[in-house]
Amino acid sequence: MTLILTITMIAILHFLLHYVTYRINLIACTKVLQEPIERVMLHLPISEGGRILFYLLQVANSLIWGIAISFILTLIR
Repeated sequence: MTLILTITMIAILHFLLHYVTYRINLIACTKVLQEPIERVMLHLPISEGGRILFYLLQVANSLIWGIAISFILTLIR
């Protein structure tokens, strides 16, 4: 039962984190770099700075995701 609950919690958190962080990345790229949101969403060519910022934000999101998983697993144990 604990394993099923753990997998369910991780799946829900995974979806929420990816959705929220993807939206934050889009907002950051469009506000900071003044790039049209359609260009960022469709992965059309954007400025080099925009691409670097987007990838750096993805790395930060991965770190947040790893910390969140570790926290959940610590709570369950």
